[in-house]
Amino acid sequence: MPPADRPPRMTPPATHDPLAPDALGQWLAAHPVVVFDLDGTLVDTLPDLTGALDDALAALDLPPVHPDVVMASLHGGLAGTAAAVAEALALDEERAQALCVAYETAYSMAPALRALPFPGVLDCLHALRAAGCALGVCTNKSQSDAEGVLRALRLDFAFDIVVGAGRGLALKPDPAPLLHAIAMLGAHPRESVLVGDSVVDAQCAHAAGAGFAHFSGGYGGAEALAAHALARFGDYGHLGLRAAPMIGTAWAAASGR
Repeated sequence: MPPADRPPRMTPPATHDPLAPDALGQWLAAHPVVVFDLDGTLVDTLPDLTGALDDALAALDLPPVHPDVVMASLHGGLAGTAAAVAEALALDEERAQALCVAYETAYSMAPALRALPFPGVLDCLHALRAAGCALGVCTNKSQSDAEGVLRALRLDFAFDIVVGAGRGLALKPDPAPLLHAIAMLGAHPRESVLVGDSVVDAQCAHAAGAGFAHFSGGYGGAEALAAHALARFGDYGHLGLRAAPMIGTAWAAASGR
């Protein structure tokens, strides 16, 4: 549940223009609940996703595809990417299913081999926790893979709940997983904000009645830039949120990165 000693909330601005960078951190920290997307928002997972796909394609004697195919489809989860690749390669249903299974297997074996948090993420999470925010993750990645990535990168400490695929809920952009996360954290959507990098995240937040903060340093592209956002930033360092000294160094030493 969110801590009781959080600072007073700010009222999100009525304008359609995103908040200025120097106001972003204060705006985020004023919300009782901040929920993050995972891939392309908290963590750069693209190297592991493309590597697992390359392994799956090679195992099935299929040609490689451009990494842009993964980037454009990853917000549909591994199955979404497998379907996009199957369409690009004109695979029949049997081969498409085999690719999906091979991809899921390859990725589950090493979901955080090369993945890294985006710069400034750790400071942001520590600062939001210190401000009294309850934090969650809402992702279309499978529950086990999402928890595995967060655990491997030593980010799991920050989150009160992780909502991934496989919990019997619809995937984003349906609002169900975000509403579930917010409810479990004891808040109302109007008191909450979703931080994400894609139009899928924007649509999910809007459908849920929550605020949306767009991280433009992820994988969302032009479509996400066109989506309405109360806040937009491309660098966590611009939020003005700082962790205690040496936290980043301690994380790097503990994670071996």
